[in-house]
Amino acid sequence: MAQIDLAVKMGTANTAIFMAGNGIVLYEPTILAYVGDPIKGHVKAVGSEALEMVGRTSDYSTLVNPVIDGMIYDPDACVEILTKFLKKVIPPFIVKPNINLIMGIPAGLSLQDRLLYEEIALKSGVKSVTLVENIILAAIGLDLPVQANYGAFIVNIGAGLTEIGSISLCSVVGGCAVNIGGNMMDSAFKDYLSGKYNIRVGINELRKLKLSIGSLFPNDSRVETVSGMNTYTSNIATADVAAVDIRKVLLPYYLQIAETIEGVINNCTPEIASDIKHRGIFLTGGGSTISGLKEVFEKKLGLRVHISEDSEYAAIIGAGKLMSNPALLKAIVEK
Repeated sequence: MAQIDLAVKMGTANTAIFMAGNGIVLYEPTILAYVGDPIKGHVKAVGSEALEMVGRTSDYSTLVNPVIDGMIYDPDACVEILTKFLKKVIPPFIVKPNINLIMGIPAGLSLQDRLLYEEIALKSGVKSVTLVENIILAAIGLDLPVQANYGAFIVNIGAGLTEIGSISLCSVVGGCAVNIGGNMMDSAFKDYLSGKYNIRVGINELRKLKLSIGSLFPNDSRVETVSGMNTYTSNIATADVAAVDIRKVLLPYYLQIAETIEGVINNCTPEIASDIKHRGIFLTGGGSTISGLKEVFEKKLGLRVHISEDSEYAAIIGAGKLMSNPALLKAIVEK
């Protein structure tokens, strides 16, 4: 019987799948579209196809985001999504293959929540699943020595959650998670545009705007035109949005994250704190890619800040690397 080794990270915004020998084979939104009532209806679309339906569906369709703030709120929808994603990436076999899975999870989950992730994977057709914290996977993705006896400090800024932790000897030795992420920032930015420019903007248009001119630099002079609907007349409208608008909304959230980082470091042992001072901190996750964040954090924290080009994919890349290193996987699981 064929065996397939996969890694999965099912996040608030996106689900990623890494296949041994092929790299990242799927990176799509964690979203599901039902026709009719979610309980009685049938699945119409998942992932990117479902995201394109946002704001364009009839009253007979329901869109579901089953992972909110890094926590699973709709296990059945997660099973539907993961099952369909697995079918997308696994080639057809005469006999169903055994699928072995490494699954990234938020740090600090209760036993009940960990079992929920495991149950979702098994119901999706996986034979075996190993759960590993996302910040450990991100550290591996960045080629940090997680087995070493000194601290590697990771800040993973996701869509629904920011995970902060120090890693030493294959385990998270101190940290926390805060419900600040890209989704909260997007919501605040939508409200800001509505208040300042009297325009309602769809989520896809909003994210394109952030990718185009998103910046935390105070002197960024870029401007982008965004399309939407006038909040008063409901007519089609446009607005010229400046990069400094984005900074005004998002900077307070990043400063809150910086304050939380300070709190975590202050509660570290003197040895770990010394390691952090010497090596700096490493940012990962989609929220770490905004221009100017390195400079904001270095000024606020007085520490070196490292952001890699692949920071958004660090955790799933790390999970892929872990698949090919059974000795390290065993050390992490048995810690």
